[in-house]
Amino acid sequence: MPYHYLVPNPRQNAAQSFCQSLISSPKYRADLRVRLEERTLHPAIEQMIWHYAVGKPVATMDVTLHDEDLTQLSNTELAERTRQLLGKLAQIEDSSMAGAES
Repeated sequence: MPYHYLVPNPRQNAAQSFCQSLISSPKYRADLRVRLEERTLHPAIEQMIWHYAVGKPVATMDVTLHDEDLTQLSNTELAERTRQLLGKLAQIEDSSMAGAES
């Protein structure tokens, strides 16, 4: 680890203290709430509030179909698999519509 990471930075400490005093201020919190409710708060700040409140959405997901692991497939292979599944779905819908008409 580089040396400069081990040495406290007085400017960083001062900035952190200032920011902590801001968020500790009841007036700042009230103003923040007003801006949020009036939809005048910058979208990036609102997004950050949501992330802190409920968590950041997961960037990845497990993709499985029954016992078939789809995570190792290329985009082309996934697209082909999607076309196959859509074809099966169309067949199911057609057969259920034909059954409903009889």
